[in-house]
Amino acid sequence: QQTCVDPRLLGSNFNGAKIDWLLEWTDDNPHETVLVFTRFRDTALRVAAMLDCPAIVGGQMLLSYKEYPRLVATIDAAKEGLNLEHIWTTIFMDQHWSSIAMAQAIDRTERDLQATKPRSIITLQAQQPNGQPTVDRLVSKALAEKWATSELINSFLADGAPALDKP
Repeated sequence: QQTCVDPRLLGSNFNGAKIDWLLEWTDDNPHETVLVFTRFRDTALRVAAMLDCPAIVGGQMLLSYKEYPRLVATIDAAKEGLNLEHIWTTIFMDQHWSSIAMAQAIDRTERDLQATKPRSIITLQAQQPNGQPTVDRLVSKALAEKWATSELINSFLADGAPALDKP
């Protein structure tokens, strides 16, 4: 999954399509506030350097996140404890296998109850020209199945059904 984002890890001289897309997107949207997530520390540091912005990896803490219109973070380092309500676009370079980790990461920017415009969440997925599934597609499918199961259980319980662990 990491090499889908950054093929330089395999000795390539080129950025991956995801990094190229991100650089183009940030050039086209210079005033947009953005939080870029990845699962991988090396990728987060490299992307942060390319975007000339801070990276949150390994639990590092910045004194004031609101100073920064752009941040890059690993999902595990920034999924809890941050309130980034000033960020309007969240971009996932790759996804975590855990639906809970993904939900927590998304929640970092969804804290403004008086938001004046909708927030955008963009998930980048690699594709193969032959149509074969990629790791990105498999992770996305697994997450969709986990979220669908969770929604089914929540709707079952919301309808007044007894809890599943009760006789």
